[in-house]
Amino acid sequence: MQLKIKEKSDIATKFEFIVPSVGFFTVFYMLFTLLTPVLLIYFSLDEDYTVGNIFHLAASGFVFLALQFIYFHFRGRMLVKEKVVAIKEFGLQHEKKYLNGTKDVKFYPLSVIKDIVIHEVLSTYDVGYRLFLIIAGAKQLTILFESFNPKLEILLKVFYPMRNLLSIEKIKN
Repeated sequence: MQLKIKEKSDIATKFEFIVPSVGFFTVFYMLFTLLTPVLLIYFSLDEDYTVGNIFHLAASGFVFLALQFIYFHFRGRMLVKEKVVAIKEFGLQHEKKYLNGTKDVKFYPLSVIKDIVIHEVLSTYDVGYRLFLIIAGAKQLTILFESFNPKLEILLKVFYPMRNLLSIEKIKN
């Protein structure tokens, strides 16, 4: 996990958390995806084209497609990058990018943001910190950088510039 603070200016600041996503399983799956059709064609050329051989070829192709579907179902919605852009006296844009290429983009105008807080989160075996938005009229807190577990020092590097840029103290008074 890596924090990047980009385009820091008096008007806007962009905060990004990025996960290096190339692991052993990803490389193995890419090789599997490339080699499976080649192996299916190679082994089918040596056989006679009988009904049984065509059935086996179709069944192995079906298994290949089922494995691809399972992979993209579980791995495709994995969060790769999360970005928050704070725009002075305007609002906050929150963007999530997933491994399968989809993006979720939300914008929170300054008029609905009540506060930005760092809250301690407890689980059975771990204590962590999260950055939350308190939105007017919402029943739940909005979590920024939800899938990442940054240390408090890193969250403070995001919290203070974001709070100053959005001038939250001026709104509350």
